[in-house]
Amino acid sequence: MRRLILLLGLAFALAACNNGSSSETTTTTAPPITSESQAPTTTVAEETTTTEADMPDVTPLGLDDLSAELRSEVLELVELTQELRELRFLEPPVITVVDNEELARRVRETIEEEVEGVDADEALYALLGLIPAETDLLALYTDLYGEQVAGFYDGDEGELVIPSGSSLTPLQRATLIHELTHALTDQHFEMSANYEALVDEERFDEASAYLSVIEGDATLTEILYIQDLPVAQQQALISESLEADSTAFDAAPRFIRDSLIFPYQEGFAFTQRLFELGGFFEIEKAYSKPPLSTEQILEPRDFGRDLPIDVAAPVQTLDGYEFVYDSVWGELGFDTMFDQILGDDASRTASDGWGGDRYSYFYDGTEAALVLNYRADSERDAEEMETALVAYIQAAMAVGNETQIAGFDVFSGDDFAAVVRDGTAVTFVAASDPAAGTTLIGG
Repeated sequence: MRRLILLLGLAFALAACNNGSSSETTTTTAPPITSESQAPTTTVAEETTTTEADMPDVTPLGLDDLSAELRSEVLELVELTQELRELRFLEPPVITVVDNEELARRVRETIEEEVEGVDADEALYALLGLIPAETDLLALYTDLYGEQVAGFYDGDEGELVIPSGSSLTPLQRATLIHELTHALTDQHFEMSANYEALVDEERFDEASAYLSVIEGDATLTEILYIQDLPVAQQQALISESLEADSTAFDAAPRFIRDSLIFPYQEGFAFTQRLFELGGFFEIEKAYSKPPLSTEQILEPRDFGRDLPIDVAAPVQTLDGYEFVYDSVWGELGFDTMFDQILGDDASRTASDGWGGDRYSYFYDGTEAALVLNYRADSERDAEEMETALVAYIQAAMAVGNETQIAGFDVFSGDDFAAVVRDGTAVTFVAASDPAAGTTLIGG
């Protein structure tokens, strides 16, 4: 997922002032993040203070067969995670140590279990011109997730899986801090179950926003750890992450890369702002009252204020097709598709005015059809979305020249697309069979 390559530069800059004995002079545009300087301003009554003697034994399970050196490292990182994240494990974390082959197998099996309906996704992404028609999406995901795994937390099993060895590399130590944070916050906030519930309920944009809280929290804790390292260890960590194979990531379509990076990069920015407002106390509030859209992650100042508009679901039947799901595309969805085809400037202009949406998706085993109802914050925002969608259709999809049918701007060729705007509302229809698209617009 390349999160370290993207974020370690920032972590290194934040840490530059930490080592006063360093002969190098480095300037930063922001003060270092420190758990002490950004701690919550609330105080705890003396009678509720827990002494060290009262704390439960949280010695991780599963370390019996480790070398003394590796066991010592893991125990040290467990304690460091608790100190940095300002939480204690409620019960001992379960750590499973496997060889690299077993680690890769587990990652592969997890992806195969989690990625359902991949054929339908392939058809939709191909229709929208986001991937070549022959793309094997399952293989792509497997390559991406398996490329640089240095350990992972399995929320279903409640275990942290790490590779075996005589000791941990700098990258593995940082990754273990990140994954231990997941294990720690899962015990306190049940974030794995909450995230899975959003996915199961097909609330995909909310799930992406909630995942950004989860990964942003863990990334922030990881960066707090990195900034306290001596400069030489920071440099070793950066060197190791840069040497990792990124072939699959670099070759993936941009919208997939951006989607994978989003919860780490934008999630970190979101949780960092909460941290600056009130330490981890503010972040923890976001687990009980999470952001309701990826718009609130992209615009953290809108968190809790700019709530998504509730948009009615489009038609949910199409003769000859199976109804796959209806959900929210979200500002992130528009950002990633427009970024790949139209570029960043056009994307921000078009999606900045996102107010809400709802889409229905149909698939018959070969053909794909999508109808999406969009609501903008203003009529001008709706005009910008309409303009961007027309430009996107013409640049990305296998369609012909524009015509008018049933009030829609229609583009029909091998594939079909149509757009219509009414005030702040925009409707977008796409179908790989033009007959299905014509049916969906009532033509």
